[in-house]
Amino acid sequence: MSKTEEGEKKTVVAKVNGEKITKGEFEKIFQSQLVQYEMMYGQDFATKKKTRNLLKILKRIY
Repeated sequence: MSKTEEGEKKTVVAKVNGEKITKGEFEKIFQSQLVQYEMMYGQDFATKKKTRNLLKILKRIY
């Protein structure tokens, strides 16, 4: 049985100092950071082939 989109957002993906972080919270923060990178490096930052690996790394960091 697969989760609904709302259920996916509530899935805990990490714990930091005992505080749970949901997928929805992570995605919201990550998108905010992505906007900042796009402002610095251009609107096509996330779609450039050479930055895909960087995005993978950033997702691990945030």
